[in-house]
Amino acid sequence: MPPCPDAPRTLKQLGLKPRTAKIAVKLATLPPEQFKQVKAGTTSITKAIRELNHANRPPVDAPVGTYRVLYADPPWSYGNSGLQQYGHASHHYPSMTIPELCALPIKDIAQDQAVLFMWVTSPLLKECFPVIDAWGFEYKTSIVWNKDAHNFGHYVSVRHELLLICTRGSCLPDAKELLPSVVTVKRSKQHSQKPEAFREMIDKMYPNGNRIELFARSKSKDGIWDTWGNEPEPCEAEFQGDEERRQAAPAAKAAETAAVPS
Repeated sequence: MPPCPDAPRTLKQLGLKPRTAKIAVKLATLPPEQFKQVKAGTTSITKAIRELNHANRPPVDAPVGTYRVLYADPPWSYGNSGLQQYGHASHHYPSMTIPELCALPIKDIAQDQAVLFMWVTSPLLKECFPVIDAWGFEYKTSIVWNKDAHNFGHYVSVRHELLLICTRGSCLPDAKELLPSVVTVKRSKQHSQKPEAFREMIDKMYPNGNRIELFARSKSKDGIWDTWGNEPEPCEAEFQGDEERRQAAPAAKAAETAAVPS
């Protein structure tokens, strides 16, 4: 029996891979102007869908309660540093400017005797200190995460990230053992995901007191940590270079066929 002419065609009949079809569905939800930019090649699929995801993300209420131990992986903005390729933070998580980070009410949730562990990359090391001050903390020292893998850099291959230790009042570690200041752990394939080893180090240094992870990527598995953040859903269009160019044309064409924005 011949197929019904009005029956929807399968992905195989359309010559599309499932991944391309998923991206096409996303593209069909773009505002008309963004869709035209993707089709014309003036903006990338990845950028357009990231912007759509960020725009649709609901606001997150400020954290409540007070905490002795704070662990933060701020979504630093690289827009003013000429380092768009370095961090890619805004691609995965809504980035925030230094004034926006400073304005967060972290000082209100930190106890008088508290410790802050804050992640920062080398290019933004200088810019992070106003945030530390605004949150009511004082920088003390740092832990170096050696990622043991090549990374982007203008001057050297930057294979490390810094976990700054800052205190409010007097908040020396509860434990007497001095842990190493350089930790080698291979980085995860998931963007910006920090190794669990560092949270374990914090728990070992400071086993006592309420604790919260700010800008958390996931809920605490052990239930000991409170979490606060606004982690986005994975972006279906996560390409680099030639791969993105290969996917752009068929995805845009499929989006037009299925549901072209008017």
